[in-house]
Amino acid sequence: MGGRPWTSRGCISCRKRKTKCDEEKPECGKCKKKGLKCPGYDQYRNWVNGSSTRALFRLERDNPSSVVYAASGSSSPISPISPILPDIYSKQPMREQIHSFYVNFHLPTGEKFSDVNMEAFIQVGIGLLPQKGELIEKAITALACLFLGKKNNHHRLVSHGIRLYNEAICIMTRLINRNIYTDEILYAAFTFQELAASYSPSGMKSWHTHISGLNAILRHFSKKASSNPLVDAIKSHQQKLSIVTVSKGMDLSKEEYELVMEPTGGNPMLEILQITVAIGKLQETMNSIDFSSSTACQKLLSQCNAIKTRLINLQRSGKLGETPSECSSAQFLGRPGVQPPSTERLFGLAYLFSSADHAMLYIMLWTQFVYLQPLIYRAQYIVDAHINPSSAAHQTDHYEWLLAELYANEIARAIPYCFQRSLKTICTQLMTHGTGAISSLFIESQNREKFEWCLDVYQQVANIGFEPILQLVELLKARWENRASARKESGELSIRRQVA
Repeated sequence: MGGRPWTSRGCISCRKRKTKCDEEKPECGKCKKKGLKCPGYDQYRNWVNGSSTRALFRLERDNPSSVVYAASGSSSPISPISPILPDIYSKQPMREQIHSFYVNFHLPTGEKFSDVNMEAFIQVGIGLLPQKGELIEKAITALACLFLGKKNNHHRLVSHGIRLYNEAICIMTRLINRNIYTDEILYAAFTFQELAASYSPSGMKSWHTHISGLNAILRHFSKKASSNPLVDAIKSHQQKLSIVTVSKGMDLSKEEYELVMEPTGGNPMLEILQITVAIGKLQETMNSIDFSSSTACQKLLSQCNAIKTRLINLQRSGKLGETPSECSSAQFLGRPGVQPPSTERLFGLAYLFSSADHAMLYIMLWTQFVYLQPLIYRAQYIVDAHINPSSAAHQTDHYEWLLAELYANEIARAIPYCFQRSLKTICTQLMTHGTGAISSLFIESQNREKFEWCLDVYQQVANIGFEPILQLVELLKARWENRASARKESGELSIRRQVA
């Protein structure tokens, strides 16, 4: 007999219990009645090989301890206990189908490729290459297996992805040791960077390591001209975004600085990345400046204001797209198990953008204001102290600091838009970067309620499938406690001085 086999469309919990689900959205009624948190519904797709793939995404009760993970901080390959799910890699239709499933889960439908965010163009382009070698086949299949396996709690699929990843790393190592740098090596390095964002036992460190590796490979490609649009997209757009996102424009190598500062061709995203680097340089200057020098402090303040003028002019230029409109954050429906955080009470109505590109540009711009305004406050505070020590305003009352909090609120109001189901997970890195900026600001001002809102955003990002972000959450919590202790000690010292 042929045809598509019947598969239950019930929620994950009801399917596990083998009970009939009423399929109520977003949470089924049976879970509500039992007082359980409904985990939501799987996304389905017709598969090329039905007999092999019906078992592929069946949620299993495997023992998680049977999966071997990389040791924390280790970049050495590891091997699963035994070869698992061989049909995924051995059959080309299966490889293509599972990568297509990943792309369908990860990239938004209806969004056109653009020169603002090239990630979709690169991932789809790599998957559609007419001829792929063993390296890139194993790399993109490992990415799909690890992401979908973690998302569906499918331990065997995760283990299979780890094995393919290790094999791909070994192939790349052999090629690099023989000084062979092909386009396929660049595609694989980009894929490993994407992979580390969703599966990284050592946390964000692994992602940073893959970015550094991609940068090293790009140095070989920068010496020769290319007519390959995929190579150009990785070199001129996506890698610049990754470099700046990780470093925040600080401590760049000469090669990284020259790459980011190449002519932008009027691309607003590349212009914002260059401004990010300029702000990073200002931060480095602030960390090393002689505060006793009034001239040096005044020069730093002038440089900060010049960057602020660049940001304001870019915002007014119309390059960012239409001004976002206001709406309720409840309007944005997230994926199953993911609830976009409400903004109304703490920040105001959520923002609705005309496209994901426009959301990306506005969030990136506002993020630079959040980084820049505290620098202006500090520089202005020092300059004012040189002129009249009694005139320096308290941090939270200072105009420049209030502006930083205003732009932080703007970023928060844009976050629910990025969570909506139609955008899939393409805006995840953008949300992480913007939320990281405002988290730091709220830590500095000790605004607990807004800081906890940011932690909830990170939890929702982890629920999408990017669990390494939870290690960043622990670091932010530690920073909060350190800042709270420092403020308490500072306040006690001030009281003792007044009493004395």
